[in-house]
Amino acid sequence: MGISALGRLEAFQSTPSMLGALGATLFMISDGVLGWNKFKKPFPLAEAIILTTYYLGQWMIALSTLY
Repeated sequence: MGISALGRLEAFQSTPSMLGALGATLFMISDGVLGWNKFKKPFPLAEAIILTTYYLGQWMIALSTLY
């Protein structure tokens, strides 16, 4: 998903593709922190980082469809 969103940004260079790429990147960060927290080493701010990046990412992806 992330590579596709970044490829779309490179191809179109528009506001919707930028929002989609940012949303996908935030979503990947959320998944990475979730995996690190669950399987590597838990840390105190993990839940806040996961939820913030997840919801911002989803919001940006959804917003990219409205343009």
